[in-house]
Amino acid sequence: MERIGIIKPEYVWLTSGVGKWTNEKAAEVLAKRKAGIDKYKLIDVARVLNSNFRLVDEVEFNKKSSNTRYAYIYGTIIQVTKGESIRGDISLINEKEWGSIMYYYQYGDGKDLSSSKKEIIQEYESLNKSTSPIPLTRYESISNADSNYHYCLILAAMIIGEPH
Repeated sequence: MERIGIIKPEYVWLTSGVGKWTNEKAAEVLAKRKAGIDKYKLIDVARVLNSNFRLVDEVEFNKKSSNTRYAYIYGTIIQVTKGESIRGDISLINEKEWGSIMYYYQYGDGKDLSSSKKEIIQEYESLNKSTSPIPLTRYESISNADSNYHYCLILAAMIIGEPH
């Protein structure tokens, strides 16, 4: 997968998915299909600038991207080892003057509040000196991965914007 350093988002679509199959490649293909990103050649983004952007759904994202095969992705695609448990989440806050996206994953079966959600609320409140709005958050988890299958977990902010 190609990689860029920083992007300033204009449009963002938040998605996630889990795939399960007898081999790693097929598990990833199924996870991408569930997330709706299987038709794209993904370009990984290391960091997203905190700036205002427009939140869109999959249909609008496809229209805005002019159905190009390339798409920027901020998040993670994780192959899960047989027998392991993993949970993850991706959150965003988008206000008039400020927007941010964070993701988090953790191995094990922890049940506490989403870490990306906690982190993004703390960042908003420390920078803006006011109470945070409720973040939009997508969750995925895999518990005790069956040893006969491979699993893949995707947490993704699909972005249309300007690389920096």
